[in-house]
This record gives sequence, structure tokens and C-alpha cells, in this order.
Amino acid sequence: MRQHLRIKSRLAGGRDFSHPGTGHRTARSQTNRPQTGLPRPRTDLLEYILMSNNATLTAQQATAPRRYDWKTSLKRLVRLKLFIPMIRNAHAPEFTARGVAVGVFWAMTPTFGIQMALVLGHWIASRRLFNWDFSLVNGLAWTWITNAFTIIPAYYLFYLTGLLILGRYGDISGYTAFGANIAAAIDANASFLTQVQQGFAALWSDIGWPILIGSIPWAIASALLSYHAALGFIRRYHEQRQARIARKQARTARTVHV
Repeated sequence: MRQHLRIKSRLAGGRDFSHPGTGHRTARSQTNRPQTGLPRPRTDLLEYILMSNNATLTAQQATAPRRYDWKTSLKRLVRLKLFIPMIRNAHAPEFTARGVAVGVFWAMTPTFGIQMALVLGHWIASRRLFNWDFSLVNGLAWTWITNAFTIIPAYYLFYLTGLLILGRYGDISGYTAFGANIAAAIDANASFLTQVQQGFAALWSDIGWPILIGSIPWAIASALLSYHAALGFIRRYHEQRQARIARKQARTARTVHV
């Protein structure tokens, strides 16, 4: 009889009818399950949704790009494009400084638009003909000290210097008039290549010859100054870096001995 009731209890879904007080769950009962120590599942759905949204917003804020004002952005751009390639170059400081000097030399000439091509040609010719090498990466980077924002002031400086060298003191004009002449020579709505062609055509005009003559002393002086400045900067950086590494190793050694 007892065996018959046990079989019946299995068919009834796990209830044991062989003992008094039937209708209670056996070992399958949820209330009699052993405690495993695991955390109970989250029951507050609203709290869970709010926490998930906060976590998502925090992750988005952490990965969102920072926004800086124009001064900070300019400093970061100069540091990233000009100074970091100098200090991360694996070659000797003189090698890197020569690249900076070559880039600055061509940047201080009225060749805007083809300055990088001229640096590349200079690099190929100096390596093959004179066995003289320099950092091409730094040379290309430093040509950008003359750009769309600095080209008019730089050309005006070359223009004044050229007029003084040629002795044409009566032709000296103000900056506003000079900018108007440059704007008249170059069409702002034309393509980049067309603007380069127009710029070289302007070099053969009345203002072009003084600009070309006046750029020569500035290019030579800027190249010499930039070489020594870059060489000193790179050497100081490596000395400070070696000093930091030595201090760190000394602290580590003291900690190990203690």
C-alpha cells in the first residue's frame, strides 16, 4: 500500500501521500532547498534599470572626447605634431635636429604648397649625392610653421627685407596694402593646385622678387637657430629622462633592501 502511494505521489508531481499530513512538498520543495550562499536575484526592476542607465552614461562620459578652448587645442596640436616626433626619434639628437633645420629652412621660403615635396627631394638628393642624412619625418612636420594663418605675415616680413636689400625704400607699403595685393593675385575660390600656380606667378610680379630675395637670409638664419635649439631641447629631454629612470631605480632598490 505504501509503495502504491509513493508511485502515485510521483505521478502527482512529487507529493508524498504515504505519510500523514499529505499535500506538502518533499525534497523538491523550494522552501527545503539548501542555501548555496549565492546572492538573491534582483527584485527591484526600477532600481536595476536606473543603475544600468547610470553605468551607461558613465561609460559614455569616460569615452567621449574632451573639448578644449582654441589656445589649449593649439598647444596640444603643436606638441603632438612638432615636439613629440622630436623626442620619440630613436636616432641621435643631431640626426633629428638636422631634420628640424631642413624643414624650417624650406618653411621660410616663398614655396607654400610644395614645401613638403621640396623636403622630400632634399632628403633624397642629400642621401644619394652627399651621403648626408636627416630625419625626414621631422623635416616634413616643421614645414607647417608657415600655413594658411602665418603665410601672409611671413611673406610680408620677406617683402620688407627684400625691399631693404634691394634699396627700394620708396616702395615699402603697409601690411594692409600688401595683404590686398596677395589676395588679388590668388583666387580664394580656386582649387589648391590653381592657388599654388597663382602664388608662383605672383613671385614674378612686382612684389614677388623682393619676397624671394628677402626670404633667403631668414631661411638661413632660421635653419641655424632651429638646429641648435632642437639639439639642446632633445639633449635636455634625454638627460632629464635618464635622471628620472635613475631615481626610480634607486627608490626600487631601497624598497627591496628594506
